Amino acid sequence: MNSWRKKGLMGVSSILAILVIVALAGCSPNIVSEQATRVFPLTVHLYAKGESIGCDNGFMHGGKFWSIDKLAFYVSSVQIKNQLTDQWNAVELQTNTWQSKGVGLLWFNTRCGQETPQNRNVALLISHDAWINASAVRFELGVPFVLNHLNPVTQESPLNVPDMFWTWQAGHKFFRLDLMSQNHGENDAWFYHLGSVGCSSASSLRSPSKPCKTPNRFQIEVPLHTNASEFAFDIHSLLAGVQLNSETSCMFHTAQETSCDQLGQNWQNGRIFSQLQRQ
Repeated sequence: MNSWRKKGLMGVSSILAILVIVALAGCSPNIVSEQATRVFPLTVHLYAKGESIGCDNGFMHGGKFWSIDKLAFYVSSVQIKNQLTDQWNAVELQTNTWQSKGVGLLWFNTRCGQETPQNRNVALLISHDAWINASAVRFELGVPFVLNHLNPVTQESPLNVPDMFWTWQAGHKFFRLDLMSQNHGENDAWFYHLGSVGCSSASSLRSPSKPCKTPNRFQIEVPLHTNASEFAFDIHSLLAGVQLNSETSCMFHTAQETSCDQLGQNWQNGRIFSQLQRQ
């Protein structure tokens, strides 16, 4: 009799254990989906004084209408700040045509009539929980030194784009903005090509063995107020205090390019990037 009771209890226990396992299995997909790493794109839109800039559109600055001929920039070292722990955590980037080795290239199509490739996204590999608990995102505008001066011919995309490279010695153009203006029959142009300067090597075809004197990498931090994944790049904030004309271009060719100092200050003021608040 006691033996039968023991077997019966063991049988009941086994059934209960199976039911618990099944119940947990039924719940686990939801738990895993919240914590599992997945591709999460952050999308960047162009703005000027609160107005969206689309392809073939431009903006007013200094009494002139300017159109964007080319706009592209590299991002790297992406991190998010956990509001629960107040700690910054590194975020991996998905490897695709526009991202590799932790570096992403954003490229904006400014000509509606042409099928120009473009990328407005930074594709993160992150869990849903990590993003909803984030209070800020930050990244470095530029390419890390260890990657910046390698042979672009042998690099994976997007570190092999000719339009975004100077020389092995100087490395990549971290940010490129080419503007054109037509006013009263007069054509004007303004260029901003940001990259490292003061790089020492045997020749322009040789990589430097130590970091450049002026790295010109800017750390960008953007507070997060919602779970939205769309951001604004405000070109007016970038150009604040700069009078655009052919003489004020910043290409880091000479020390007389005083606009470079103002542009550097504008990167540091924290107003160029912001999270979009969608209604």
